[in-house]
Amino acid sequence: MGDSMWRYYFGVLFLAFRVDLCRPLILESIYWNTTNTKFVPGKGVVLYPQIGDKLDIVCPRVDGGVGDGVEYYKVYMVPREQLESCTITKADTPLLNCVKPDQDVKFTLKFQEFSPNLWGLEFFKGKDYYIISTSNGTMEGIDNQEGGVCKTKSMKIVMKVGQNPSDPDQPKNFPTRVTFSQPDNNKHNEVTHNTAVSKDGGNFNNNNKGNSSLVMGSEVAIFVGIASGSVIFIIIII
Repeated sequence: MGDSMWRYYFGVLFLAFRVDLCRPLILESIYWNTTNTKFVPGKGVVLYPQIGDKLDIVCPRVDGGVGDGVEYYKVYMVPREQLESCTITKADTPLLNCVKPDQDVKFTLKFQEFSPNLWGLEFFKGKDYYIISTSNGTMEGIDNQEGGVCKTKSMKIVMKVGQNPSDPDQPKNFPTRVTFSQPDNNKHNEVTHNTAVSKDGGNFNNNNKGNSSLVMGSEVAIFVGIASGSVIFIIIII
């Protein structure tokens, strides 16, 4: 009887551990300003988000909205070649406009394989996604299409979705350009919390929805983890 009880408790703990591993994380926010030491010279920020995780990109608030600490940016999601050349095009739509330093403004990326939102982004395991800004930090240089802080301050983010730092580093040149048009871009960025995800191929039209529905979502992954833990638990009890 005692041995069975120990097996029971061990099984419960093991199952709880498996469920906890599948729980999505809220990643540490990235503050988009030149004083952020997370932007490593020559590399920027490299992240390894998993499906279901969330990440906030934040425009730092400055008291009064004036002073030496005020910086202005437009932040974009781009394909690899634009990351390497630190360029954007007129067709690119900003994810985030940092133009109101006296307000709390952020953009939330939700790493999901399918978005119910028409304008939502979608991410896929094993692919890399890139975020840059070619602004120079001033209002006069906010619309720069090349160089800017991407080049001078390495203010760029590489997101290796569903991967780990120990994985072999293989080039992944997946296009990620945001090509959809927003009815009112300024209004979209006035809110302090926006949710998004990036579609395969960077094309945000309805033709991709058929492919998206075939991809296993994070909810299914959690269910599989729970099911496998339950099977092991039953084996232990027996």
